[in-house]
Amino acid sequence: MKIGFLLRNPTQFDTPFFRYVRTRLRGELKVIYTRGDQLADRVFDAELGREISWGMDLLEGYPYSVLPSRKRASWLLHELRGGCYDLLVVNGYSEPALIAATFAAKLTSVPVALRLDTPSFRRERPAKRAIRRLFYTTFRRVFDHFLPVGSSSAEFLEGMGVAREQMSLFPYTVDLDHFRRGSTISAPSRRDLRRKYGLPEAGPVVVAVTKFHPRESPWDLLRAYCAMDSPGACLWLVGDGPERAALEEYARRRCPSGVVFGGYVPYPELPAMYGVADAFVHPARYEPWGVSVQEALASGLPVLASSMVGAARDFVTAGKNGLIYRAGNSEELGLKFPELLSLISSAEARKTTEENLAKCEYLRIWTTLTDVARGCSAHDHTTLSRT
Repeated sequence: MKIGFLLRNPTQFDTPFFRYVRTRLRGELKVIYTRGDQLADRVFDAELGREISWGMDLLEGYPYSVLPSRKRASWLLHELRGGCYDLLVVNGYSEPALIAATFAAKLTSVPVALRLDTPSFRRERPAKRAIRRLFYTTFRRVFDHFLPVGSSSAEFLEGMGVAREQMSLFPYTVDLDHFRRGSTISAPSRRDLRRKYGLPEAGPVVVAVTKFHPRESPWDLLRAYCAMDSPGACLWLVGDGPERAALEEYARRRCPSGVVFGGYVPYPELPAMYGVADAFVHPARYEPWGVSVQEALASGLPVLASSMVGAARDFVTAGKNGLIYRAGNSEELGLKFPELLSLISSAEARKTTEENLAKCEYLRIWTTLTDVARGCSAHDHTTLSRT
């Protein structure tokens, strides 16, 4: 089975998955990128307010093409007609190229699946939601299958009238083994790294990898932490953004000895960074998914996340490997901290995490996609035999 993926640009999450499928599973795939101007390793992140680099070659180890800037429709028709695709996965429908590819697939009889991360907890006016539901009335006829990234996206699709049998989960991919290996470090290395990052050598460290931006709500976390009594513990805020100076000033005034600002940490350093921490917090006011939840769990950390983090709903089992609090409720967030610390080094937490993360292992995801391709092919064959 050959599967095509239509994406805007390469990411540090998708590339390891494509490489794994191509080199380890010998799977047939091809990626088509719609934005030729966004293929560079360095990109500007508006919420961080800075340029970032992923520290890896995002285009190595798998076949890909870049959609030309002109005559896109004819290029897509030619590519799909001659590419022997069994399924085309289109990531969203927010730009014309994605819509053009969908209709090119229909014209060339290539089954097409829509992948999306819109969560059921997304707030929108009733009128807008009604209009969106009208769109999905058409989408149910256009797309052969739907690939929500998680349970909340599946609930959203159900609310749009999509039947469960038309859906299969396709979570955001994270190289779980990379984080498992990279976060496993010796006691001496752990002490050295804590010194490097300016952390105390002893005592629990709770890390948040966050953008200092209102959407990710670092103020909720900092206020909750500074308001509680947590002797010996340290809050490690890793990230950057427009609110950083104000956050640092608040921390200096309210809890100068218990908060460390780590700045932006390059992606290749993240596994070791998780390895020197003891627990993880994701306080976002709105996060459709949140791959950092998967990264932290794979690194063996219990997770405290807000109710507006999509990944937490699928991978955090409350009281087992983490906790969930009501987004925006700083008081509840603070009250959850002692229980979070009690889950550090819990064997039950690690067992629960491994069970929960199994749904986003590379082999399982690829098997799901090839099953979808076969199912679409069988449905098309049945339809043709009846006409």
